[in-house]
Amino acid sequence: MGLKISLTLGVMVFLSIVTRAEWVGPEVIIQSGWGDGDDEFGIYLDDGYAYQDLPGEFDVSRDGYIVMADRLNGRFKIFDNVGGLKALVIPPVDQPERYSLDPLFIGDVPALPLTEFFIYNLEGDLIHQNITPSFVQDYFNLKNEFYIYQRPRFPEKAGFKERWVKYSEQGDLLETYNQEPLVLGRQEEKLIIWKDKKHRLTTVRFDDIVMTTTDTDLCRQFRRDSLGNIYCVRTQLESPNQVVRFNHCGKRISTLILPEDLVAEEPTLPGYESYWTAESVYYDNKIDAYGNVYALWQTPDHHSLVKWTWQDTENDKNEGPDAPIYARSTDVQANGVVIEWDPAFQDPGCVTGYELLRSTEADTGFEVIERASIGQLLAVDSQVESGKTYFYRLRSKSIIGDSPLSDFIQVTIPES
Repeated sequence: MGLKISLTLGVMVFLSIVTRAEWVGPEVIIQSGWGDGDDEFGIYLDDGYAYQDLPGEFDVSRDGYIVMADRLNGRFKIFDNVGGLKALVIPPVDQPERYSLDPLFIGDVPALPLTEFFIYNLEGDLIHQNITPSFVQDYFNLKNEFYIYQRPRFPEKAGFKERWVKYSEQGDLLETYNQEPLVLGRQEEKLIIWKDKKHRLTTVRFDDIVMTTTDTDLCRQFRRDSLGNIYCVRTQLESPNQVVRFNHCGKRISTLILPEDLVAEEPTLPGYESYWTAESVYYDNKIDAYGNVYALWQTPDHHSLVKWTWQDTENDKNEGPDAPIYARSTDVQANGVVIEWDPAFQDPGCVTGYELLRSTEADTGFEVIERASIGQLLAVDSQVESGKTYFYRLRSKSIIGDSPLSDFIQVTIPES
């Protein structure tokens, strides 16, 4: 019998694996059956929604060690970097909440945030515990720090506003934020009309870098690896279920679309909610410190963790920014021409400045005559001759490379 998944989850998308050479896999790192044995995970299917009763989340440390929840059995497991079981850990509390038992790594230290913060070593021994606030909605492990997003279930009764909280690897409170910390990537959306086409710009601001992408797929979660590469991580409940790697100019380097979900509708009695039988489902995508992709793989027979390994290749694209838009001449006099423009899509982002080029021909002979820094959106050409026709083009500069040239602007200088 397959896993029962409620139709209220939304429409499943049937996808095949699409990947360039940069991600190799998937490789099965961990595979266990269902049950309460040491090498099994618990699952509850009778009259319940499988997505609520699966084992829970996982996390991967910088060194490749793995923690995986086993909620129904009230425990979690620690594995080494090749999938060998190191420890079964039962929290030292009575009947821990099954749906909040989600282990994670703070740096390379396993931890479990419940009503208290439980810190373990890699052998599963409890080495520290501290009080942590409730209402944990989401969390992120970054370097040797841990960020919790808190939002109460009933904010009007609790009198508690949503916030982010940062902890050390010992579970000590370090800082509280009223909005998502920049180190996690704060997003802004903007719509621009250019050449009769809508372009949605997503700007992601980190503490040390800004990236703007025109990628048409809405991404709710951007993450970075230890080298600063940026990824869009999309889950099973979004469409499609994929991971995208960007360069610092917001251009796609590679896309990994997870294998298709094998599901079929299960007939029910009239008046009862429909279910799907899931024979194979991939979900909970994560990026490790080196750009490798991990995901849980669910079938009626096993609970698995699979991995796609990132490999740098000569096929890696390293495109620079786009050219500035809406270039125009705003003042033409016998003694000079003023050229203005709007920022390139990747400003703010990887753009470091602009160049104005000029030629007396429309298709060739363009040379740089002025340079503009970020925030400067006009340039003046005062070296002109009356009665002569000039062609102007612009390009964006970045440390990755230059943009293509913009469309030309044709200007004829009036007679003096």
